[in-house]
Amino acid sequence: MNAAPPTARFQIEHQPRRPGYAIRYAVIGITHMDFLTEHELQDAVIANAADIEYPDVGVIRNVRFSAESGRVDIMLLPAEGLHRIVLIEAKRHSAADAPDKVVGQLLKYYAHALTLGTRGVERYREYAMANPNASQDNEKTTPHKVLGGLSGPEVWQQLAEGRQLQPQEIGLYLAFDGHPSSVLKQIITVLDVHHNLRIGAIQVAHDRARILTGAHFTKSLWPT
Repeated sequence: MNAAPPTARFQIEHQPRRPGYAIRYAVIGITHMDFLTEHELQDAVIANAADIEYPDVGVIRNVRFSAESGRVDIMLLPAEGLHRIVLIEAKRHSAADAPDKVVGQLLKYYAHALTLGTRGVERYREYAMANPNASQDNEKTTPHKVLGGLSGPEVWQQLAEGRQLQPQEIGLYLAFDGHPSSVLKQIITVLDVHHNLRIGAIQVAHDRARILTGAHFTKSLWPT
């Protein structure tokens, strides 16, 4: 049985945002917690999805969505807005595959998400909304489960149904505790400025929740 999500206290500072740009950095304040396990880190992100601008969202944890993608920690499926699907990889700052090293893993998920069709994404959202307890526990969620037991090549055909997802419809986030490393800032900034690929960062902290928004990850957008 999973432990209850940590209690969160918010002090949100909303910055002006250009139309069409999603929130790029969010800090979720957690009170009465001395440390977070990776599972608790995920709990905090899921419990506060509305505060990173995904208020009406389906949530699936530990989910696979293509034959070669592996399982992403958290998939958010908004009802409307810029993103059709949001992929979040959560890591403890002290983990061996710390946030700066996990960018490559998130990029792999992004590449495989581009093979999904809009109808395939909707099937994931339908599953998440109809099965909130099962979709948010720590058991792995497979396409077989999402598609009602379907197996074989038809699984991938159904997930590709509809219009193919466009890059701007896929939200990418890293979630971590502690302060973002200089390496992580550099990687995210380079991908944004030179490749127009935006990766958001969610920092779970003990004392505050601050949101910074903008078109690019410049140094001025990173909390000191």
